[in-house]
Formats: sequence, C-alpha cells, structure tokens
Amino acid sequence: MVLAVAGYLIAFSLFRKSLIAYQFILLSIFLVHLIYLEQLDYTLPIYILAAVLPLLPQVKIKDPFTVYLFLYNGLYVLIGIIAQNKTETLVSFLAKIFQFLVFFLLAEYKQKCKPGTLIKVISAAVFLESLLGVYLLLTSTSYSSSGLPRLVMNSQPIVGNISVAILPIIIWLYFYSKENERMQIRLLTYCVVLFVWTILSGTRGYIILFAVPMALLYIDYFFTTSGREYGTVRKRFIWFVLIAATAIMIVLVFNAEIIEKLASLLRANESLGIRGQENRLCLLFFKNAPYHVKIFGVGLGGSESAYFSYRAAVGSVMGDSWAYHKYLQGTGATFHNLFANILCTQGVIGLVNLVLILVSIMRRIGRAYENNRPLKCALQFYTICFYIMNWFRWSAACGIPEMIMLAFVINLEMEESETSGEKIHRKETISCRLY
Repeated sequence: MVLAVAGYLIAFSLFRKSLIAYQFILLSIFLVHLIYLEQLDYTLPIYILAAVLPLLPQVKIKDPFTVYLFLYNGLYVLIGIIAQNKTETLVSFLAKIFQFLVFFLLAEYKQKCKPGTLIKVISAAVFLESLLGVYLLLTSTSYSSSGLPRLVMNSQPIVGNISVAILPIIIWLYFYSKENERMQIRLLTYCVVLFVWTILSGTRGYIILFAVPMALLYIDYFFTTSGREYGTVRKRFIWFVLIAATAIMIVLVFNAEIIEKLASLLRANESLGIRGQENRLCLLFFKNAPYHVKIFGVGLGGSESAYFSYRAAVGSVMGDSWAYHKYLQGTGATFHNLFANILCTQGVIGLVNLVLILVSIMRRIGRAYENNRPLKCALQFYTICFYIMNWFRWSAACGIPEMIMLAFVINLEMEESETSGEKIHRKETISCRLY
C-alpha cells in the first residue's frame, strides 16, 4: 500500500497539468497493486481520494440536482457512521454510489489537452492493457466452465478496466479527427485490441460497455457519408462487405466449433449463477419488507438480516447452500447488482435517483454535442451501457475512472499546436463541442 501511495504522489507531481494522463496513471498503479495483493484493500479509497482531490480546487457546483444528490447521500452516510456499521457505510458509499457523484462533481470542469497528448495516453493504455493481459495469460489460475482462461485476480477483473475507462477519450478523439483518416484507422485498430482483452476478462458488463460504442464507431467509419467524398465511402463499404463475407464463410465452414468458442468467450452459455439468486432474494425481500424499508431502505451500513422478511427470503432462495450464512450475515451493499443494492439500502427513492442521474447525464451530453449527433449518440450509448454493466457487477475501480473520463470529454477543450514545419502565427483553443 505504501508503494501505491508513493506512486500516486509521484504521478501527481509529474502529471498534474495533464489530468487525463494523471487519471490513467492512477488507474494503472491501482491495477498493478491489485495484481500484487490479489485482493482489494484500503488502496481503493486511497485511489479514489487521489483521483478526486487534485480536481476539487476548481470544482464549481451550480446545479441544484447535484446539491440534492450530495445532501441526500451525505445524510445516509452520516446516519450510517453514527448509528450503523461505519466501515460498511463507507464501503457502500465509495464502491457503489460515489461513481455517479464524481461525474456531477466534475460536470463543469473544463480540461484543455493537445491531440498529441491524448493519442499518447490512448497508446499507453493499449500497451499496458496488453501487458497486463499477457501476464495474466501466463499466470492465470481462473478458468471459465469451458476451460478458457479468465484474466482476473481472485475474482476481481483486471483487464478490461483500462479499456472501458479510456473508451470515452477514444470516442471523442475519433470524432474530433474526422478529417484525419489515419488517426481514425489507428483508433479503430486500438479498439479491436482493447476489445479482445475485454472479452478475455470474461466480464459480461465490460463486454457490453465496450462493444456497443465501438460498434457505433465502426458504423460511422464504414457507412456515414456526411462530410466525406462518395468514393471514399464506397471504398470503405466494399472493404466492409469483403470482411463480412469472409467472416460469414468461415462461420459456415466451421460453424459449430466457432460458435461454441465464441459463446464461451462471451460467457453467453453460462447462467448468472449466484447473481440470479441475489436478484430473486432482493425482490422477495422488497416484496415483504415494511413500508418504510421499501421507501428508504435499510441504510448504507444497515443490516437487512435485522428484518424477518429478509431472513425468510434468504432461507427461501438459498436453502441449505453455502451462501445461506454468507447472505444472512451481510451488511450494507452485499450484491453484485448495483440496482439490487440500492433498492435494499436506499429503497425506491434510491432507484428513482438512479433514473434521474441517467436522465441528467444524457441531457448534459445532448446539450454539449447537440450539433454533432454521432458523437452525442456514442457517448449516450456509453452511459446506458455503463448502467447495464452495473447490473452485472461494479468494476474493480468501482466506476470512478469511467465517470471521470466521461465528465472530462463533455467539457474537453482541444489546444491546437502548430507543427514544427509551420511558422507559428497564433495559438488558439478550439472547443470540443465541434459546432
């Protein structure tokens, strides 16, 4: 833990002027430390503090909804610390709820960056993700039901974290580089590499979060005609048809083996397992819980097992399995599914807040890029898929880097620098809104 803290301090001293690079380095240190420890420890809250504290001096909260979210969740934290389990209160808050609050904390934060800096960060992300992936391939002891390796450490997903966190930056730079086909091809290639590692993580939520926005980038590249010559679009379409036809022929020849392997990689042939039981347990508890629990939940540090309806639900769903005592003794947010956790700890009001948060984020993206529909749609789909990811599980970094990067790209301003062969006449900052 001491080495991780030292790494955070060094990163801040070297990269405090380039906060996107700083966030990437923090996440990298956190993941390497997680591989070393093979389990989560106090490094997680330290990572969260290191990610957010340098940004606070320039944070300006003007939105009433943001104030409401902090007051509402702050009240739950206060009650949890005073009257409930203090540790579980803080864990539930930081690991489940803070990922959304950090977005609104930084929603008005303006960050300037040069194109060269962004592509260097993305390239470094691809390199490190690949490095971690190769290491885990060589040392992995976790396998799926089909015998394929899962690149995790003690059930914590390692690869895929960097991929889904850096994706908003890739999306933004792709649409910013509309006139630079080489840059677009480079970014699309990086997407393929990162997607391979995301699949090998075996984490359904990561796969969905990365696959859908990436597909939108490829659709834009091959099929969008706006601002492009007809010949260019036709040539790209021909390449797309050739690649698709080749893939279809391969599947037709080796269909059984390929489809089986693909399903195994995507874990499409596996059930939700304990997650399905958790969801049934949550719904059964909610159905029979007292009305005040349905509305407000048990609290971030409260114990569901204090209620007979919960104990009965555990017995009904878990039976005599190993999970019976585990869930009977649980406190705070104990499920993989974020929405089940919120329903139990904050009740219906908590779920309504999650819906309002989604609507608010979508509206912010819409206002920022109202004149650039493809970019707007890609970021909005990223947000929706982020919610879907939280249905399956939270990320190892608890969604913090994903929401920080998304907040950054909404207000990112690109600082253009002249090439070495040109005479510098002026420096200008071009807004990333791409009007």
